[in-house]
Amino acid sequence: MNALPAESLTAEQRIAMDFEAAERLADAIVERHHDDVRGRITISPQTHHRASSFGYPCDRRLYHDIKDWQTKAPVDPQVQQYFDRGNDQEGIIERILSRLGFRIISSQVALYDEELRIGARSDGNIVEHESGRVLVAELKSTDNAKLLACRTVDDLRQDKWGKRYHIQVTLYMRATGIGAAVLILWDASNWRPVVIPIPYDPILSEQLADRARRLNDHLDRNDPPGYINDSRECRHCPHFARACSPPMSFGVGAQILTDEELLAELERHTEIEAIGKEFNRLDAAIKGRLKGDKANPQDGLFIIGPYEIHRSVGDRKGYTVQATKTIKVEWEKVA
Repeated sequence: MNALPAESLTAEQRIAMDFEAAERLADAIVERHHDDVRGRITISPQTHHRASSFGYPCDRRLYHDIKDWQTKAPVDPQVQQYFDRGNDQEGIIERILSRLGFRIISSQVALYDEELRIGARSDGNIVEHESGRVLVAELKSTDNAKLLACRTVDDLRQDKWGKRYHIQVTLYMRATGIGAAVLILWDASNWRPVVIPIPYDPILSEQLADRARRLNDHLDRNDPPGYINDSRECRHCPHFARACSPPMSFGVGAQILTDEELLAELERHTEIEAIGKEFNRLDAAIKGRLKGDKANPQDGLFIIGPYEIHRSVGDRKGYTVQATKTIKVEWEKVA
């Protein structure tokens, strides 16, 4: 359609036409991004183990990754977007580290252990200035509050993702012969680094090597390992109901709910759970320090930095609690 000469348009007509153009552009950007994400979801042959997969507890999953890669479920578009964000931000994080005087070297070097048949592509190494020692560097961009609360190796071992990353860098250290690593978690929400030093653990390393040898024996014999007794892992597995159909039960009387508001609340609860736990821990710790002498409590007013703290003492009423039934509700995200 031929556009009217600009000088013949009223202000209202120009606004209306420009807004229509803006709407078309908005739709085009979203649609092309959607197509771009889906266009990069591919399934490719896998001929060896991946170091990043050893954090999964199911041996059968790792077996099917190689034997039955062609029937593997494609990555969900949302997960692909997480991968894209991590890949895009990795370059930004490297530039920030370089600006701070820390340069990633040997970036994206392919590693391969022929005996164990484990391959990896490391983010690279980093040099500690004072000693000149070369360390393994692993970069992870995340907004996972629970993971970002980790500060030590022990903390990582208690977190699902932290445990996976610990295993991953252990295999990198085994392949390179380097005795320590730094896991650089980049807080994508607050845009700051959380850096955890990790020593090489020869015991864990050998446990992982033994696992690889067992898996290779199963692969050579075309004999899949046994099923894992964890329905949560099965429901997350890309081979579930494809190459692998484990015996599973949801339990007697399970009901399917379709409450979208409840689902949204559960999703939000999952997002802020770790933050809530940290708040409760700090809240209890701060109040515990400020309550003073419990045997002889006193009112008080305190100033610390920009905070004004009031402490007041009151009486608590006592009463007898009658016996009643309790209802306990628990949940977890399984898919």
